[in-house]
Order: sequence, then C-alpha cells, then structure tokens
Amino acid sequence: MSLRRNRAAVEAPAFRRGVLHRDPDDLVVQQALGRLGVHVDLVCWNDPTYQWERPSLVVVCSVRDYDRQRGAFLHWARRVAGQTLLLNPLPLLEWNTQRWYLRGLAVQGIPVVPTHWVKPTTAAPPSLAHLLAERGWQEAVIKSVIGIGHTGLRLVTRAQESLVQGQAHLDAFLARGAAMMVQPFLPEGEQSVMAICGQITHAVHAPCQLSEEDDEVRNAVAVPLQRDYVAFARDVLSRLPPTLFARVDLLRDTTGRLRLSELHLVRHVSAFSALLRPVNA
Repeated sequence: MSLRRNRAAVEAPAFRRGVLHRDPDDLVVQQALGRLGVHVDLVCWNDPTYQWERPSLVVVCSVRDYDRQRGAFLHWARRVAGQTLLLNPLPLLEWNTQRWYLRGLAVQGIPVVPTHWVKPTTAAPPSLAHLLAERGWQEAVIKSVIGIGHTGLRLVTRAQESLVQGQAHLDAFLARGAAMMVQPFLPEGEQSVMAICGQITHAVHAPCQLSEEDDEVRNAVAVPLQRDYVAFARDVLSRLPPTLFARVDLLRDTTGRLRLSELHLVRHVSAFSALLRPVNA
C-alpha cells in the first residue's frame, strides 16, 4: 500500500499461482482511507512500473512471496526506505522475514512453542523418530525458517510411514540449503491478537489447518479480546521498537500455557474482513 503526498501505497497484491491476488483486508483499508480523503494505491512490491518515490508512505502488509525471493524483497525494501517512509520499518522487515526471531524472543523470556532448529550445515540431519521420542511428541510439524504460512510445512506422526515421508521432506529441504524447524503439533488452532500503532484492537481465531489450499482470512472468526491473550501480546510488543501493525499468533500447549506461535510484521493479515462478516457466514 502506498500514499502519495496525501496518498499511500500499500504493498498488498501478490502473485499466487500466476494470479494477481488481493487480500480482503487490503480492500477494506483502501475503502476506509478513501472515505478520509486519502488515495491508496494497491501495488505489488515487485511491480517494475510503479514509482515508489511518489507516495508519502508505503505500507508493507500482504507479501505472499518473500520466502521465495527474500533477497530481492529486502533489496526493494531498502531502496524504498531511501525514497519515502516505509512501514513497518526496514530493520523489522529484515528481522521478521526469518523465523529465527522466535529464538531471540525465547531468549528474552517470551514463551515460544518448543522448537528444534536445524541448520543446513548440520553434519547429519536429525532423526525425526529419535527427536519425537526424545521430546515426547506424538505429532510434530516441520517448517521452513524462511517461509510464509504453509510453505515447507509437513505434519509427522510416530507411524513408520509418516516418519519415513517426513524424514525425506526434511532431508530434501536441508539439501537445498534451507534452514528448518520442528515443533510439536498443537491442534486447537491459533488466536491472533492484532495491534495498530502499538494498541491492541481485535482478535480472531483460526482453526488448525495444514493444507496450502486453506485461506486463513476466510476461515478466521472474530472473537472477544481475552485478558491473558492481550497481556501476552503486549509483553511481546514491549520487546519491539514502535510498529504500525503487528499480529501476534498464540497457541495453548498441552498444559494450557499460552505460547507464541508466530509474530507477523510483514504479512500481517489483520482480518478486518472477519470483523465485517456475520459470525455464521
């Protein structure tokens, strides 16, 4: 999204399977700002025809492909940050486009979903069978450290066939030079707490989904803000410099303890559209 001197550009659309995609949230924001007299351009970040020096503000909010070309995306972000105001700020984009940030937040005392990190330089890939047995996990999820949504994701159980397929999946990504992570599978679904300019605004619940075909905005349902979720989200945000927007994804572990699943500062999907949709839709 971008604003031109009283105009904004929202880096919102993205190509998905060859189709230009616009998130419902982007259209909601565009219409709301339009009613306030602010012209909003919805632009794909890698659109070579757009003049990024024109807007007074560029908001990165719905990037769906930085995991496949992170270097190019950050090069674009550095160029735009040198021409106009970019939000969220460049240092946060650099930090938040790799899931290593979870490890840093855990060091700061934020309860994060337990994670086994695997670098591609590891001499021998870990045995998933041994890892699940050692951690006491009945099911686990494999993810890419640089990934969006379900990219590189695979569910693994202790069944032999599942372990063999999961091991092959993990080994293949590592062989391509991708850092990976393995976490316990927590099936109850995530509650996402949204913040705008540091203020908690609303929350949505998304059911557990492991299919790349699922659309988290379509499936998200607005829920009342709960005190413990809000307190947790505020604690996370207190560790960050000021943000225009943030989405804090939280899960409860098997003991009922809240844990951070992900923190979104690049592709936030604030689910404003879920607030406008009837509960039974």
